[in-house]
Amino acid sequence: MVKCPAPPARGTFVEIRRGSFCVVGQVKWSHGLRFGLRSQDKIDATSLIEQRQEKRGNVERRSMASRATTAQSAMALARKDTSRQLGRLLEWSAIVAATIGGAALLVTEMHSALAEPLTQAQDALIARR
Repeated sequence: MVKCPAPPARGTFVEIRRGSFCVVGQVKWSHGLRFGLRSQDKIDATSLIEQRQEKRGNVERRSMASRATTAQSAMALARKDTSRQLGRLLEWSAIVAATIGGAALLVTEMHSALAEPLTQAQDALIARR
């Protein structure tokens, strides 16, 4: 069984390398992120495990590609976070603008409603003098 982001289709021949270890086989099943293959040769599990435990001083191409993929994932997460923050900012800006607009409308309506009675009261006071 192998796990990868985009498993190959059933029937595809694949070559998997890890250090000096190489497995060639045909994909027999695929489900989600995993797939199984029938290898061309017998797999020496001991060698595979030993190579995994060895610490290497040199960096392999695959690990550099993995780092690039990790960097791309980090960039995608950063873009997602930036987009979410921008969305929140726009949402709050719309709420503030609507609140200010509503307050302005309320002030205008109150002025219209009170202007005539206050003018009449002022005229009545001036007439009494």
